[in-house]
Amino acid sequence: MKIIIKNCNSIDYGEVQLVDKHLNMKYAINGTGKSTISKAIQGLVSDKLDELTPFKYYDEKTKGAMLDEHKPVVEIYNDGENIGDFVRANSPIQSVRVFDEEYVERYTLVGDDVVPNSFEIYVKTPDYDKKLEEIDSLIKDIKEFFSSNTDLDDIISRFNLFLAKIVKPGKRTATSTTSPLHKALNQGNKTINVPAELQGYQTFITSATGGKWAKWQLDGNEYFDWDGENAHCPYCSKDVETAHKPIIKKLSEEYSSTYLNDLKAVLEAFDGIKDFFIDSIIERIDMLGVSPIGFTQNENDLIKAICIRIEALLNRLQNARNIGFEALKSMDDIIPLLSDNIIDLEIYPELKSHKTETIVNGLNESLKKTIEKAQELKIAVEAQNKIIRDTIQKNETEINIFLLKAGYQYTVGIEEDTKTKKYRMLLKYRTGDVSIPEIKKHLSFGERNAFALVLFMYDVVREQPDLIILDDPISSFDKHKKYAIMDMLFCNDTTTLRGMTTLMLTHDFEPVSDALKTHCRSFTWKDEDGFKGQFVKAAFLRNDVNTANNTHLIEKPIFDCHVKNYIRVLQDNSKTASNIVSKLIYLRRLKEIEGDKSDVWDVLSCFFHKDTPTPKTYDKSVKKYVEIADDEITAAEINISDTINEPFNYSTEYPRFWNAQTMIEQYKSCTLGYEKLQLFRCLSELFGPSDSGMIDTVFAKFINETYHSEMEYILQLNPREFETVPFHILQQCNSKVLEFQGLIEPASILT
Repeated sequence: MKIIIKNCNSIDYGEVQLVDKHLNMKYAINGTGKSTISKAIQGLVSDKLDELTPFKYYDEKTKGAMLDEHKPVVEIYNDGENIGDFVRANSPIQSVRVFDEEYVERYTLVGDDVVPNSFEIYVKTPDYDKKLEEIDSLIKDIKEFFSSNTDLDDIISRFNLFLAKIVKPGKRTATSTTSPLHKALNQGNKTINVPAELQGYQTFITSATGGKWAKWQLDGNEYFDWDGENAHCPYCSKDVETAHKPIIKKLSEEYSSTYLNDLKAVLEAFDGIKDFFIDSIIERIDMLGVSPIGFTQNENDLIKAICIRIEALLNRLQNARNIGFEALKSMDDIIPLLSDNIIDLEIYPELKSHKTETIVNGLNESLKKTIEKAQELKIAVEAQNKIIRDTIQKNETEINIFLLKAGYQYTVGIEEDTKTKKYRMLLKYRTGDVSIPEIKKHLSFGERNAFALVLFMYDVVREQPDLIILDDPISSFDKHKKYAIMDMLFCNDTTTLRGMTTLMLTHDFEPVSDALKTHCRSFTWKDEDGFKGQFVKAAFLRNDVNTANNTHLIEKPIFDCHVKNYIRVLQDNSKTASNIVSKLIYLRRLKEIEGDKSDVWDVLSCFFHKDTPTPKTYDKSVKKYVEIADDEITAAEINISDTINEPFNYSTEYPRFWNAQTMIEQYKSCTLGYEKLQLFRCLSELFGPSDSGMIDTVFAKFINETYHSEMEYILQLNPREFETVPFHILQQCNSKVLEFQGLIEPASILT
């Protein structure tokens, strides 16, 4: 598929190719825009491309005058699909998961847990779900009874409401002095016999909204002048007689909004349970709410008995509703558990109303039907337990083998919490059984990254997104751990990202060379995958800035033939470069890497240094540089000529090269960044560190490290084929060369 990116951060235009179901490795130097590619794809999927508006267009954006041609755009097309008229809904990428620093920080190593949703990632496999469906089908009579019986939901809801309103939450005693019931009816229902002096307010007190009215009345008291002679009603402003003030005060004291609201809630709770009790109990329940003097001992005992009966039956109903794999998995014999849930209403005689009997009889019937399938259900539950055990063992083993291979002194264990019954992945030291608390505090940054990568793999294998993006995932690791992680992610025989469309963005060439060359057999399809050859497609990304100063992202495929031993690269380039100076550049580097300190090395080294018209060598006996003998120079020249496949004469080539005009012209005509830097280093000797910018230690370090031997990788890309020099370095060199031309005669050589 093709991804087209326009106006996203620093990328003005770019095209990136992805091969479906393959690992697509994109190698680029820092600053190329790798993370922007990741964010651009995420922005398309999440409809947040606006966040990638380039800084140069921010003024348009803030003014609300954004030109269409400046807006961020991402389009993704399948191979063979016509480019243009892109519709996001038709994009082959509708879901994406990204591994980056945010994933490490937000989704892994939370508190004492390696990952917060261990069950979803490491236990709940497709096999688990399939077996769970089988178990659910065997207990469908119970499930269907609960899902289709509204009366059952009603009794559970009303019983819960009753216990919440009558009994203080957390306390299973209605007679507690802090219970809602005690607060409302301990001294009787005060709305039954309203005092004579308050009779004028009875309609308000006994109304369904009496609590709201009482609060309204009480709020007005704040503005009432209790002590003054000329009191006024805070609502209508009429005079209030002095004799009426005690009545208003007593009204607030006797019938507060809290009291009336509590009373209303308690009476409604009593009313809500009556359908489930026999008639004789209903009559006594009705009497509880109308007593003007509080409860007798017999009534207190009745209330306790009602609470006990309700709670007992409620627990039985809820236990039956919770019958499922979680309840059955630890039972050796399923029949007793199912039988224990059959309810005998003779034990609850007060609750033998017609409505309760209908509900309980239906439940019992569904349980009896399920008991008939008990043996089949037991086999399914045992099979599910085995699936869980095998899955946990497999995942634990895979992760722990990786940790051992990578040299980490930790193991993981997936365990069921005895209290919460939830599965947790815990981290332990290899030599101990105690889990490590507050994991992030104990792991280094690299260890956290390694764990997060492996956890990410299991996470996305479960989720199966259309695209996986690994944004520079392993650059911070040493060589051994890099390969161990890549092997775990892609070469595993069981849980693996192999076969999932993956985009890996990296500034580290080593995983590319491993996949294409060093360990290419490991990165080939397995027989069971149904494909042949390698599952890796690699490419090099670079920036190209045109005359309008627009940055275009250029992609060039990397094949196994491009991955070469660096010595071989230098040998080839010293023979095939376009001019003699370029050939000498590569040959000098080759001799330096080989550790060759012969006359050939001395001649080449002197050639690229100013003020050495005659080659010199360091004489240890006199501790200084001395001129090389003519016959030795001649022998070295012959050796060099044979190597570069063209005649080389030091006395002829040296003055020709160390001419300022000639060197600038050669720099200008050179098209390869690596060779330009070698020429610039020589120009810096001609013009001095100040004029050349080499007093900038960062700039100078980069220039000098391309001149001297710095083999970060044994296998590399040929700098004549892949432009690996950062564009900003070349820009700085170009700028300085333009300044050089003004310092020589004639005044200008560059056009």
